Amino acid sequence: MSGPIELPLRMDQAGFPLCSGTALDGFREVFDACVREHGAPLYRLALRLTGAAADAEDLVQEALLRGWRGIASFRGEAALGTWLFRIVLNLGRRRRKRFRPLPDELSGVVDPAEKLARRELLDRVMAEVHRLPRRQSEALLLRASAGLGHREIAGVMGITAAAVKSHLAQARRRILARFPGEVLP
Repeated sequence: MSGPIELPLRMDQAGFPLCSGTALDGFREVFDACVREHGAPLYRLALRLTGAAADAEDLVQEALLRGWRGIASFRGEAALGTWLFRIVLNLGRRRRKRFRPLPDELSGVVDPAEKLARRELLDRVMAEVHRLPRRQSEALLLRASAGLGHREIAGVMGITAAAVKSHLAQARRRILARFPGEVLP
């Protein structure tokens, strides 16, 4: 890991970084590229945490704003994207609401009865995911919703990759035990 990033930042009265120096101008490009790369996974994670599209959009927007405003405190100990996932996860934990499945998760199902049955199963599974211990739930959501790998999840959660693997295995065992014989989404 590299050391802390030193940026010559000055803030305006609203707390936004002033973009007058070349170092920040370059960092703005890096931040923008990070947002383009991680925007969709950040949104999917936020949607899982909040359960509503509008709330997820607000959460991601707030996370990105906090990330940009707090750029001076970014130490560079993890990737910028990892830091943004951590912000979304922290904000989402404070706002957690009942999960609703993403519309595209059931878009391949044509039969209305089957679609309803799958939606109900997905709701029950996500309710169980939210009942898991916090670390297990977070690891599973970061893996399933954001598509992060073990190392990335470890960076977001501030734990080792081995601990992530353990939390994921425990979470999967608990979820599968609650739904014996069912094909889970």
